[in-house]
Amino acid sequence: MKIILIGLAGIFYSVFGYSLGHQWNANGADRTPQASLTPLFNGKDLSGWYTYLEGRGRDSDPKGVFTVSDGIIRISGEEWGSLTTGKEYANYHLTLEFKWGDKTFAPRKDNARDGGVLIHSQGADGAYDGKWMHSIECQIIEGGTGDILVVGDGSDNFSVTSTIKSGKGPKVFEPAGSNPITITGGRIDWPGRDPSWKDVLGFRGVEDVEHALGEWNTLEIIANGGDIKVFLNNRMVNHVWNSTPSKGRIQLQSEGAEMFFRRIDLVSLPRDFRFSYNSDANNMFVPSADSPEDFYPYVDEVAAAGVTSFFMSPNWGMPMNYPTKVGDMIGEYISEELEEKLSQPILNVRTLVAEGHDPLGLILDRARAHRMETFVSFRLNEVHAVEQEDNVIFDRFWREHPEWRIGKPGDPLSQIYIDILGPRTNPVVNGWLPGGLNFAAPEVREYRLAQLREVCERYDIEGLELDFQRFPMYFKPGEEKQGIGIMTGWMREVRSMVEEVGKKRGRSLLLAARILALPEQNRAIGLDPVSWARDGILDVVIAAHYLHNNFQLPVDEYRQLLPGDVPVYASVEVEPTIEQYRNIAYPLWQKNVSGIYLFNFFTSREGGKTPPYKSIREMGYPVIAKDTVLLVANKHSNTLSYINPKTFEVETTIPTGPNPHEIIVTPDHRYAYLSNYAPPGNTISVIDLVARKHIKQIHTGEYGRIHGTAMSPDGRYAYFTAGQSGYVIEIDTQTHEVRRTIPTHGKISHMVYVSPDGKYLLTSNIVSEDISVINRFTGELYKKIPAGKGVEGMAFTPDRKHLWALNQSGGSITIIDMQTLEPVETFDCPGMPVRIRFTADGKRALIPGWTKEGTLTVIDVATRKEIKRIRVGDYAIGTELSPDEKYAFVGCEDAGKVETNKDGEELITVSEKESDGVHVVNLETLEVETVIKTGLGPDPMIMWYPPVY
Repeated sequence: MKIILIGLAGIFYSVFGYSLGHQWNANGADRTPQASLTPLFNGKDLSGWYTYLEGRGRDSDPKGVFTVSDGIIRISGEEWGSLTTGKEYANYHLTLEFKWGDKTFAPRKDNARDGGVLIHSQGADGAYDGKWMHSIECQIIEGGTGDILVVGDGSDNFSVTSTIKSGKGPKVFEPAGSNPITITGGRIDWPGRDPSWKDVLGFRGVEDVEHALGEWNTLEIIANGGDIKVFLNNRMVNHVWNSTPSKGRIQLQSEGAEMFFRRIDLVSLPRDFRFSYNSDANNMFVPSADSPEDFYPYVDEVAAAGVTSFFMSPNWGMPMNYPTKVGDMIGEYISEELEEKLSQPILNVRTLVAEGHDPLGLILDRARAHRMETFVSFRLNEVHAVEQEDNVIFDRFWREHPEWRIGKPGDPLSQIYIDILGPRTNPVVNGWLPGGLNFAAPEVREYRLAQLREVCERYDIEGLELDFQRFPMYFKPGEEKQGIGIMTGWMREVRSMVEEVGKKRGRSLLLAARILALPEQNRAIGLDPVSWARDGILDVVIAAHYLHNNFQLPVDEYRQLLPGDVPVYASVEVEPTIEQYRNIAYPLWQKNVSGIYLFNFFTSREGGKTPPYKSIREMGYPVIAKDTVLLVANKHSNTLSYINPKTFEVETTIPTGPNPHEIIVTPDHRYAYLSNYAPPGNTISVIDLVARKHIKQIHTGEYGRIHGTAMSPDGRYAYFTAGQSGYVIEIDTQTHEVRRTIPTHGKISHMVYVSPDGKYLLTSNIVSEDISVINRFTGELYKKIPAGKGVEGMAFTPDRKHLWALNQSGGSITIIDMQTLEPVETFDCPGMPVRIRFTADGKRALIPGWTKEGTLTVIDVATRKEIKRIRVGDYAIGTELSPDEKYAFVGCEDAGKVETNKDGEELITVSEKESDGVHVVNLETLEVETVIKTGLGPDPMIMWYPPVY
């Protein structure tokens, strides 16, 4: 694969004199296309591990040095040895929670409590001093937790490299240092290790990160190829690279001190994993930065967060932030009036250049010193402030050639550009786009290519990123279709240039593109990144929004369109809280994204706040659900059941509010909201899913009969219909409070959905037999779509092109084109169709029928033909698919008389003893395999992916 090129050895940098190696993409054979979670400790026993004790050998532990009790591993420390995994591991994020016990044993009874995690363990048990396998040790010792040791055989077979502080004495890790050393034995101390450290019981240093005796600590070890980063209690404490070996077993040491472990989770890093961070001039060039050292903290904080790939923009508006020979550097060729108004950062850059420095080069060099992969991220059509008469961020090329622009600032935009920019974008920005350069002009393409060549030749980077989102307009309106061929031809020129520069340098450069969120958006404005990737022009694809996260990026769709060897990364825009970042990143990891790319993360500084760098590993490294759980609300038992979707066993059932009718889960899978429908029906239950506890009842006041529910794609808001009131209730998921109410302009608005692009709310209005389309941001009615009798359940096709609306009492399905928001087809589907789920490939639709003899109808989506009508329980209604789509779960109402009033109220004669339960349908045989008894009236259900942070 092309991407593996960045894992080649032999890349030397004169500043260090050693190979960078890009080891986060090494060991391709040991990587899988997607991240996965392996809990190394099951909380019950030592399955998957074996013991080794000095003088006893394997699995001989008569004194019980290694035991499990109450979900915790105890290592007594009485004898020397290890608890060792049966399997080898490579390329992972390992998280362990540990604490010290009180007991210590001779010969270390009065010495500092000592233990460790040995990774990349190879060879024979006990080969090192009769106790442990040869390995790389992540030390756990009082006062020195975070040190890295080589527990080797003295040869190059076991070694690590790092940069250490100059001078005599211990080898102490120095981030971004200039004194590299490779060791085949001994230790690299963490930087905060107390110089006066003594090997005495209970030692604590002034800067110790480890918690006090008896308190739990979190140790994270990120082994990415030959690169090893160690975090202790959310702080990076050590970093080594060029590790030999780079895979192996994992050992937990017994070394004279009692220790406890309660969590040992290993998440494999996907093939082509990157944790990427994009920075620009506004972040780096600040008023106080007037020397090279002043820039470094803005790079250091990124490296300390565990970022692997650093993307730096050379743009400062249209000019460059370095002394360019192709275009203009910021502050050059400007009027006297602008000269007098130059800001301090620009003056600082001038001074640096006059002193012989290259500002952009300083930043890239610092990133490389931290062992981060470096990309120049070039913004292809900068248009900041083009509505102004003149500005220091304009360059001569743009000023002098108005004939090569798309149009004039403020020219009207077609809807596609408005949708791309999104509702959070200031209207002033919309007006900027037509002021950009027209890539139909050969002179524009030649100029940009010359600029790209300059940065590739000037800087020893690993890759070049073309940022098409800054700004997303490249051709005159109406000429975008012809522009596809023009831009593809230009991209071939860029590819040739990159290959030429790489050949001269002796190693390949990667070509990346930060593209628009949706495949169709790219083609609509004259770009064809899918073809570029298929033709070998692109190595890396980053799907991105423009300054918003209004809907989840379609990673799965891009994976289907792109070649298998082209990784897909998701660009996450700035959000105000870490909780909202989690809401966005967590679902992306479940969708098998190659990595997360943070854009504009630093901008919270503009409001005087410090960005939460210490927390961003929660997004940048894979967060995978430990186990999936099927959540089923039992309407007439007023409960929520947690079900194992593999064994079909009910794990637990907890109380909810009265008559829970629909359920929605926040994207970070921490909370669930349930609508409580029993009259007056003016409450919403908030469930802490992790704690498995009902934590709050939200009151909606006069807005009663709360029913349908939906979640905004960014997780900020939950929506509920107040059916009889004709309103949608918006809930703030940060505060769990009502934020606003929105009229639906429909009669008995029963269900609510959010359009895939996050733009609209759609409510199914049972009595008025139509669908209200409401602008989610303004709350204004956009249009009404005619449907059929009793329209209720709806679902979007996986390709987002259509909405299927089920006309329950009419026995039909209306299909709506999501581009035109018009009905295009209605076909028969008898048997009271009430809900609908599509399989992920979009080929089959599963539709429960709410009749006395309930059914699950399986429809071929392409032909609209019924494949099979499966008899399930009485009054089938809620439905969900297992993650592997081998099973469909169908909730069926209690056997008894059911009536529905004109206002949509359900009158059900409830059996207090029996319920038809959740029917499990095998989707290969299309037969009911079993029935899960959860409670009375199982209906709304959703798959829960428990988060592990």
